[in-house]
Amino acid sequence: MSIVNFEDKLAAANRAYSAALDSIREQPPGTYTLFTLVDGAPGGTSANVGYLDPTSPLGVLGRGESKVFSDALALGATYDMEVVYKAHRLDRRDVEHDTSGRVARMLSSFVADASLLVDERIWDLLLGNTLAGVDGVSLLNDAHPYGEAGATWDNLTTDALSHASFRAGIAAMRNTKRYDGRPFAVNPTHLFVGPDLESTALEVTGADRAFNVTSAGAFDGGASVVAAAVQANVMAGRVTPVVVPWITDAQEWLLMDLSKSSKPFYAQVGAIFEQMPDVNDSVVRRSDVFEYAINCDLIAGPGAPQLIYGRLDS
Repeated sequence: MSIVNFEDKLAAANRAYSAALDSIREQPPGTYTLFTLVDGAPGGTSANVGYLDPTSPLGVLGRGESKVFSDALALGATYDMEVVYKAHRLDRRDVEHDTSGRVARMLSSFVADASLLVDERIWDLLLGNTLAGVDGVSLLNDAHPYGEAGATWDNLTTDALSHASFRAGIAAMRNTKRYDGRPFAVNPTHLFVGPDLESTALEVTGADRAFNVTSAGAFDGGASVVAAAVQANVMAGRVTPVVVPWITDAQEWLLMDLSKSSKPFYAQVGAIFEQMPDVNDSVVRRSDVFEYAINCDLIAGPGAPQLIYGRLDS
């Protein structure tokens, strides 16, 4: 087999690899786009994420009085760039002696699997919950600073997902206040869970509840059951459940309000760029191994903590 034929085969494999990347190059897919404010591509090796929180209370202007103006509260955090990637090796002989096109199919499959690299990484950061956000603490925390007197508020629970904890989470988010005591007007729209909590999430967000009724007219699961009854779920349809494969802990769940212009997470996402082998590369000739990689520059970190509530066991 001539080297010319081999070069043609490698070039064809590289074209298939690059073509598979074209559809995701500018915007890597994933559920992160639901809860992340994607602020373009990185413009440097770090980003300062700043927020101005209006603190002015409602005023009533009487005759002859002057308006009172309050300063906006400045919050901010700096997040550093990292390069996320998925990489794969391919033996030179698999390319040279491929007569069925399996190399091109494998590379297309590799791109499909690796296309969620940004989604996976942002979920890693969110679930890890170690980065300090704009108010100086992690995104989910039981001691978010509040007001001038050193008070705190809490968006982290230890409760398992249930009808009761779901309703408590909604109430907690809707009662979240600004620094000046005014409400944020938060209203949860989505519930994120892993595969283990899918049925529970569907129950608390939509399904009516079936009960056994005793002869005394009480709801009970034990003896003396005389009938069955159904209690309507008053929360049905208010929140959309989303099952995420990256949530692998069977107890973790997250409520989010995704109706606002701000989001619970922030990111700058660069265009995907590929790494492909060249037949004349000295390293390739020395190792007889080709290396393919999907790479993306990413700056990411916590956004608005009042828009998220839930349980993390990490």
